[in-house]
Amino acid sequence: ISLLFGLETVSALAQNVTKRATDVAPDAVANIPNGLLLESYKQTFCQVMIVSSQAGVAAASCFKFDDDGYTDPSTYTVIVGGGGIDGSLRLYVTKIEKHPNYNPNSFANNLAIVTFGAINNPDIMYQIGDIPSEWPGLYFVHRSLIEDQFSWNDANIIEDALADSEACEAASPLFRENNMDFICNMATRVSFSDGNCVLPYKYVVGHRDTDVIQLGFYSHSAIKEATGFCNGENVNTIYNYYILLANYIPWINSKINTPLTSYHFEGSTPAESTTSYSMKTDITYSGDEPKQYSLHNLNEVIEGSLNAGNGEQVGSDINSNDNPNENDTGM
Repeated sequence: ISLLFGLETVSALAQNVTKRATDVAPDAVANIPNGLLLESYKQTFCQVMIVSSQAGVAAASCFKFDDDGYTDPSTYTVIVGGGGIDGSLRLYVTKIEKHPNYNPNSFANNLAIVTFGAINNPDIMYQIGDIPSEWPGLYFVHRSLIEDQFSWNDANIIEDALADSEACEAASPLFRENNMDFICNMATRVSFSDGNCVLPYKYVVGHRDTDVIQLGFYSHSAIKEATGFCNGENVNTIYNYYILLANYIPWINSKINTPLTSYHFEGSTPAESTTSYSMKTDITYSGDEPKQYSLHNLNEVIEGSLNAGNGEQVGSDINSNDNPNENDTGM
């Protein structure tokens, strides 16, 4: 699997279908280094997108920050695999820095830099696609660790599975005003520990022929009020939102030891962005939107004995009748 230049630009992500992954998908995913966040040595639902030998990016909603924007990194480790790594690496987290405009109520700018011990492998490539629309195929991926081990379960992958954009906008005003910063789908996977629970995937990989690139990870979901992820009748009313990192590349590069490589195809020009990039947060809420939930801030809801809670009120949530305050940055 490789990244190649010289190919023509393709149309924006517009498919509205669901396809199971082809045989090449597991190999493609394995060629991208990825990390899983552990809290107190228990795996969480939090994907860590590896962007340098000493840093990754995760959803800020994975952490609880104090009034000064601080969270103790000593309780976290990152397990890294794929991308040529033999087995898994356990790396201790030394610093966590959320995006300055992260809003824990609306999930705007839901990302944080996670700094950890060095990955000593000069052959690993750290890369993000800076024009997501160039990648006409998408793999939505869930990876987890075998219980009590630092080895990986087989990846759970679905291909494409995009949802209707108008329905996604109706469920999330944040998506409506920032649809270039998200991918929305309704794809879910059945819980390993509770067959009544259906859960989103963890991250998104773009593919084009045999070329692959990491694009983003799970941020939050919009769900009909009070039904949550574990109501079997609610399967068709869950909208999942995956944050794309393309516009945040300058900010990420300003925080890591070695700038990551962003890719676009020859003849294409990525949108200009800066270290101060932020989503639009001046948003009107009607009060009729579904509740916004996140599976973060929990032990993995789905992996064996790491089950935590019944899934009805998981993670962070806002009441749809409240207008999330754009000045609330989670500090």
